[in-house]
Amino acid sequence: MASQFQTFVAGNVLTASEVNDYLMKQAVIVCDSSSDYPGSPVEGMVVYDKALDALLSYTTATTTWNPPWNLPWGYVAQTKETTDRSSFTTGTNQMTTVDATLVDNRRYRVSATWYRFDSTVADDTAYLSLNDSTTVFAQMYTFVAGNNPGTGGTFFGTYDATADGTVTFQLTAARSGSSTGTWTMGAAATTPLTILVEDIGPAAAPA
Repeated sequence: MASQFQTFVAGNVLTASEVNDYLMKQAVIVCDSSSDYPGSPVEGMVVYDKALDALLSYTTATTTWNPPWNLPWGYVAQTKETTDRSSFTTGTNQMTTVDATLVDNRRYRVSATWYRFDSTVADDTAYLSLNDSTTVFAQMYTFVAGNNPGTGGTFFGTYDATADGTVTFQLTAARSGSSTGTWTMGAAATTPLTILVEDIGPAAAPA
């Protein structure tokens, strides 16, 4: 369309193309479900999906219909471990994982929270890491003083999606230095070990 806005005055003839360009393409279209979306959408077209109770905009043929691109989209996925993860001594040990469906060129915050990390020896140390099964994108050093229950904590990293699809995020623990203790990461129904994935905004333009 040649212009994004048209001012009509008395006596103007309203043409079919003007209705299509200035009304149909720029209105918020109320749809019962995705089957009612416009068949030939253009960039910037907006629908309200009654089945989803969601306001969605059309970006590109690849990204299609999503919430407004420049806003955070919020909750994506979460996992909760409610039983202890224990008896780890050497190597890199997986504490918990979560599968998250990501959108290309979106940025995500991945947070891990635990309430207790113990060791059987004094002054034990470990690295906790967040990764996407292959690449570490956030890491935290933890320290256990003696055999008493260690403290809990939360750490997070940001992750930019480079394709549409499911990514498995992992929280792992690995040996630091020459410490030799056996680890336990505590978890219970009221104090779970969690990974939370949230969409915090765009990393780049829609694909």
